[in-house]
Amino acid sequence: MVRVTEKRVHDLSVELRVDGALEEEALSLLVDVCSRYLDLGLRVVLDMAGVTYADRTAGQRLRALKDRVSVVNAPSYLNLLLQVYK
Repeated sequence: MVRVTEKRVHDLSVELRVDGALEEEALSLLVDVCSRYLDLGLRVVLDMAGVTYADRTAGQRLRALKDRVSVVNAPSYLNLLLQVYK
C-alpha cells in the first residue's frame, strides 16, 4: 500500500511525498497522480523518504518516470534500483 501526499504546490511545480511499499498496483497510482500534474504543465518532485519497499517492477517503472519527474530523498536501495534500470 502506498500513500501519496501533496506536500506543497508552487506556481510551476508540485512536491509529492510518497510513503509505503511500491509494488505494481501502487506504482500505477503514483504514475496516474504524476501524469495528472505533468499534463497540467507542472514540474513534479517526488519525495521518496517514506518508501519502505520497492520491487523490481517498481524500479523499472520509476526509472521510466524519472525522465519526467525529479526524485529526492530516496532510500539507498531505491537509488540502486534506479541505477540498475538506466
